[in-house]
Amino acid sequence: MQSFSSSTAEALLIAEDGPSARLDELVDHATANAVPTQKANAERFAAWSRFRAGRAR
Repeated sequence: MQSFSSSTAEALLIAEDGPSARLDELVDHATANAVPTQKANAERFAAWSRFRAGRAR
């Protein structure tokens, strides 16, 4: 089972508001703290979140 951290959940919610320092902080934290088997997923989520935020504007 995958773990969904509070950093990931908050990033998912605020990505809709556009790019921000907080979004970067959250996805960086989620990526840095991902277990090795989930690192690639965390990196993909970070990229998707930033892409999504970029489209919000």
